[in-house]
Amino acid sequence: MAFEKVRPEDIERRSMEIITAELGGRTWPEPRLSIIKRCIHTSADFDYADNLVFSENAENIGVNAIRGGAHIITDTKMAFSGINKNILASFGGDVHCFISDPDVIDEAKKRGETRASVSMEKAAKLKGELIFALGNAPTALYALCRLVKEGKVRPALIIGVPVGFVNVVESKEAVMGLGIPYIVAKGRKGGSNIAATICNAMMYHKGDVPQGAPSPAPAPASGKGKLYGIGIGPGDPGLMTLRSKQILDRVRHIIAPVKKEGEDGTALKIISRNIDIDRKQVHKLIFPMEGGREQFEEYGRAAGDSVIKILERGEDVAMITLGDVSVYSTYMYLNGYVAGRGFETEVIPGITSFTNAAALAKMPLMLGEEGLVVMPAAKTGALNEILDMFENVVIMKAGKAMRKIADVMDARGIPQENAVVVSRAGMDGEYIGPIDTGRDFNYFTTVLLKR
Repeated sequence: MAFEKVRPEDIERRSMEIITAELGGRTWPEPRLSIIKRCIHTSADFDYADNLVFSENAENIGVNAIRGGAHIITDTKMAFSGINKNILASFGGDVHCFISDPDVIDEAKKRGETRASVSMEKAAKLKGELIFALGNAPTALYALCRLVKEGKVRPALIIGVPVGFVNVVESKEAVMGLGIPYIVAKGRKGGSNIAATICNAMMYHKGDVPQGAPSPAPAPASGKGKLYGIGIGPGDPGLMTLRSKQILDRVRHIIAPVKKEGEDGTALKIISRNIDIDRKQVHKLIFPMEGGREQFEEYGRAAGDSVIKILERGEDVAMITLGDVSVYSTYMYLNGYVAGRGFETEVIPGITSFTNAAALAKMPLMLGEEGLVVMPAAKTGALNEILDMFENVVIMKAGKAMRKIADVMDARGIPQENAVVVSRAGMDGEYIGPIDTGRDFNYFTTVLLKR
């Protein structure tokens, strides 16, 4: 084999050319491609093309966190030395390794634990966004998992690549079940050099970070988890917002409202097209579609007590609801109860069924100086009076009210073409058309009526 003469400044470029050729056309979006190629470059091991596992958007979350000034914590001085501190400092971040600190050494001896695991406890006290890059000690990874579950730290990203035989595979699997963004080298392979390489590859990335990949919000200072109410849109999985997907990708616990025990629930079926629910803990809580305020408040309290047990462990919870959370959503009863108990909550808006219906029908909800009323079918007795005052009416939950609506239209001489029914939009059995009193419509039915 002939010696290939390559100038020193061209060695890395030539190495990458060889790696690209031996990958045989396999490719990934950036910056994942660069991370994989640099891990192969630093190890000469092409297994990293297959055993590096990324949670949803993990590499983009890491890039965004670094650019936002995140600090990086390592479990060895080798990984500490390998990370490009000058570039990290230019973003406002720093690298930390506490494994040789005297207080860590003393505490580890006193407790009979590894310095790596005790160093994670010290790292958890740092302020700001944190990336943990652990390439040596599975005990450090296990300690970090425990601290996350206790609500003492919420990393922006975990790079879990310890190498070895004892508890290595198990510690990586534990990280993948946390609900925190991760980059993991599955199996026994990894190392401090791989941890540093992944960090550097994210720092060296020059391209834009795709929208929808912010680093996760830190846990509240109280150490308690946060409740999210998430509107997932009107039924078409493609109409979920980026913000909804970001939260659902990050949280571990998802509440799916169901009408009765044994159901999967419509909302859960919708998000399963966009979210890997097999990695989530799904809690099916009963919320009937119909009932009085007192009944809904009681269900909210019952669900709230279940949710609070999770929040008290420092874990976040997301409840999914069809359409927008602020429009006829039972979530708001849960929100009021949980917030009243001192926990932080956030509402993530979604596309409403009636704005989606208007888009599908290609008709405006209102123009110029026109007014609009949104009402439930239970109030159709007042429809005639409402039409005296408003030009446009949205009637929600209208499945059983077609005859009443048609009668009002006939009495007022409103042409049939002035009403559009949109039922089960984006779901099986979708209907978009005129009022049909002979057709069975279900709960997910909206009527758009113009005077």
